Amino acid sequence: MIEIKTLKVNEGKKLKTITIISTLLIGLFVIFIASAPTFVKAAEDNYEENDGWTSAYDIDSNAGNWLSEINGLGYQNDEDWYEIDLALDRLVIYFIGDITIQLSREGHHYDYTYDNDDFRDELLDVEPTNLGVWYIRITGTNGGNSYDIYWDNVVSNPQDNYEQNDDYSTAYDITSNEDLWLSRINGLGTNSPSTGGDDWFKYTINPYNLRAQINLKHWWGLFDLELYDTDGTTLLASDSSTTSPDDLSIDFTVDAPGVYYVRVDCTINNHALDFYDLKWNEMEFLWDDNYEDNDHRGEAFENLYENTWLSSVDGLGIQSDDDYYKITIDRPDKIFNIECTFTHADNNIDIALYDYYGTLLTESTTTTNNENINYEIVGVHKDYWENWYYIKVYGQNYPSEYNLRWNAIPPSDDNYEPNDSFNDIYDFSSHEDIWLSNIDGDAISLDQDWYRIHVENDERNLAINCTFIHNYGDINMELYDDSESLITESSSTNDNEIINYVVPAGGSYYIKLFQEHFSHPSWYDPNYYDLKWETNIPIEDNYEENDDLASSYDLSLNESVWLDEINGTGRNVDEDWYKIFVPLGAKLLQAECTFTHSLGDIDMALYDASETLITQSTSSSDNEFIDRILTGAAYYYIKIFGKTYHSGNEYNLRWALAANDDNYEENDNLATAYNLSLYNSTQIDGIDGHGRQGDDDWYEIYVPSEAPYLEIECTFSHDQGDIDIGLYYFNGTEILSSTSSNDNEFIAWCIKIAGFYYIKVFGANLSNQYNLKWTAQLDSTPPIWLDPITNQEIVVGADFTYKVNATDTCGIKEYLVNDTINFIIDSNGLLENKTSLMKGIYWIKITVVDNFNNQISADMRILVHVSFLSVTIDTNATHVELYEFINFSCSILDHYPPCSFHWWFDDGNESYEENPIHSFSEEGIYNVTISITDDLGISGTHYILITVSDTANNPDIPGIPGYSLLFPVFALALAALIVSSKKKLKI
Repeated sequence: MIEIKTLKVNEGKKLKTITIISTLLIGLFVIFIASAPTFVKAAEDNYEENDGWTSAYDIDSNAGNWLSEINGLGYQNDEDWYEIDLALDRLVIYFIGDITIQLSREGHHYDYTYDNDDFRDELLDVEPTNLGVWYIRITGTNGGNSYDIYWDNVVSNPQDNYEQNDDYSTAYDITSNEDLWLSRINGLGTNSPSTGGDDWFKYTINPYNLRAQINLKHWWGLFDLELYDTDGTTLLASDSSTTSPDDLSIDFTVDAPGVYYVRVDCTINNHALDFYDLKWNEMEFLWDDNYEDNDHRGEAFENLYENTWLSSVDGLGIQSDDDYYKITIDRPDKIFNIECTFTHADNNIDIALYDYYGTLLTESTTTTNNENINYEIVGVHKDYWENWYYIKVYGQNYPSEYNLRWNAIPPSDDNYEPNDSFNDIYDFSSHEDIWLSNIDGDAISLDQDWYRIHVENDERNLAINCTFIHNYGDINMELYDDSESLITESSSTNDNEIINYVVPAGGSYYIKLFQEHFSHPSWYDPNYYDLKWETNIPIEDNYEENDDLASSYDLSLNESVWLDEINGTGRNVDEDWYKIFVPLGAKLLQAECTFTHSLGDIDMALYDASETLITQSTSSSDNEFIDRILTGAAYYYIKIFGKTYHSGNEYNLRWALAANDDNYEENDNLATAYNLSLYNSTQIDGIDGHGRQGDDDWYEIYVPSEAPYLEIECTFSHDQGDIDIGLYYFNGTEILSSTSSNDNEFIAWCIKIAGFYYIKVFGANLSNQYNLKWTAQLDSTPPIWLDPITNQEIVVGADFTYKVNATDTCGIKEYLVNDTINFIIDSNGLLENKTSLMKGIYWIKITVVDNFNNQISADMRILVHVSFLSVTIDTNATHVELYEFINFSCSILDHYPPCSFHWWFDDGNESYEENPIHSFSEEGIYNVTISITDDLGISGTHYILITVSDTANNPDIPGIPGYSLLFPVFALALAALIVSSKKKLKI
């Protein structure tokens, strides 16, 4: 009887069919090997079926290689088993992926288990108790996660494959292995103090002006990573590793082409043996982010909202220069919290907080990852407050990414708590005539606040003043006696509450401060306030009652008359209002309030009849002044006020309507121009007062040849009347003018010939006040780009042209390019190639120089590439049998990696792998085509013809190679059987 059995086994990279034909009578076995198709379900890898230890895929001969280099990545859809044979006493398994790895001797008892659940590259280093066959079991979530495995069998204290490389002179060259880990070049590196402690590697970089990065991964011990230049000078060092496992990196700017050296040092650890992986790669600069230009406070990016990370607005920031962000808060009494996250090894980034006026409030300048600012804004006692601030991000200007976020935290309670009730008060008795803020800081109205004061019987004239900003939460004030009976109160809508009251007797009294909506906590808005009390305040003046606009004292008939000439001086006991009448036509109001500031601050403001503020004077010195053009005919109101109302400080007041012209008249045309030639760099208010633009005003200046760069600045308030300026030759021909609709005008010009020039100030003729200054000097201002320099791409062999577009007030002298071998730039800024540009990257620096040798420079990258890729398909065979696997690969010239690959096999199947393996199930000639696209989008194609034939001719057992030899074998077997039978039967 003849029996045929078929088994399937894995042999190398192919699935083979072994057919066993045996005769039960004589025990003869004949083995045939035939190709058969591999049926792999979706997302399976090329190592199936290997779902158990008995079907483990044999990678014993692949020590020191990655799984992906054998037959592609593994895919964890089920259990995967691999067989290895250990001959040495140390096993290293390096694996990547979200998997669990186990080692087993018999396939059911697991000697070692490691679960990689943090997605980090991991290294399993063990010293097995037994040598021989071991099994690697891979398990996980069965979700098709890809993974890669590297294994090696080494002695306990090995040297790696890069030795000898123990010093600078014997450094191992990895120039041709950019972006490849050592484990994919010639195995992992090993490093220990007992083997010298240092490993050196070198690589050559050309061209320059780019970024390079060195990365090191290790799993045990402590490491240092250092970078040296060609001369052996230390350039950079990473932060020493402090934990295991750990990653180290160095990111640096390549300033010059040449050889760079990397030193891996583990002399700082006492571990017997450490494995590590290392690679280097080049990167383009992170030039700038999407928030530019924001290099100055006036250009600050404005749309960074509270509690929003910068990355959620328009991507991460890049610190290659100063970056400013403008932020807005709704009240001045909050605490800023600003976070800036970054990697300190890339760049030492710091942050600072500025107020509206550009005053530095605080900064954070540590030398660690990330910076944080926590700063309390206290604005209650400012005479005015602006609600925006500026964050400045600055550093070493190495282009590196950062994230930024800010928020404003409401204030917490004050230092006078607990004082929330009549029976739980703060004793204010010993602090008469002292502001609460001078005792223990500002108070805040988060709840009711109670204060006790004591009034002597002979000093019963009591004054209490509470100041705050009404718009941030209305605060009211009440006064109680010893029996908790309400005596009086103040509940206005002003920025303060005032109580003036003669108490009936000496003793203790109680001040209660609370908000209007205290009965509704959800409406309660915390607000800072200050408080002061005093007794025996001065008597009011003779112009009372004039505490508001409606009761204002009329001074209309007392123009140019001081108060003390009318009915005595005024006294700053409360707000004092005075009414004046301005007749029809543009008039200049001049109001002056004189006093001694040290006796109590006094301020002055001007309002119209609707109580709309027109202007105010709030200095911190003696006297206040208002100078304002009014159009009439109408009543206007002067308010005298101040923080120290109850100082009783005396003041005098006078108002007048002045002439509309200045002290430089008559200068209404070029012929009558006022000569300012002796006042280079001098504001005219320091010469003979401000100018007033009620008509055309002309000024004459002389500009010498040794100071030809002229700047003219005119400052004014546009809402008082538009003012413009012009510069003219002696014959009245206009040279240049500035006619914006903003405050202030500015002219800059380079004078070609020394001589007299003329400035004209003109505009709306509303007698608006202005200041004027002219400055002649040497030019120190560099040219400016009209169009920023941009990177360029061209095809190999094409001509290159680029127009550099810059301008300068004093003219451009020349354009320069640093690469004079390959490029030339003419006097008009036209940049061209001198030589035929070969494939590669050219970094050039373009410089523009003005006639005073001021210059600006910018870098340009010129990328030269081919128009199409040269592609050739490589394969191990072009004539194959049915189901026989073919290894496809390709060769590419002049490409910029990485590339994408698309294969068509002409049988309805495609592949996007770089080196696919494929078999054909039908006979025929197939046109296999590949299309490759590199990182620049350049493409190339190639095809190859594959002939597929079926050499099996037996219709009963098709597809078995050598089947034609089967019959002679059977004939011999049959003959032997017959002979044997004849002998047995004695035939």
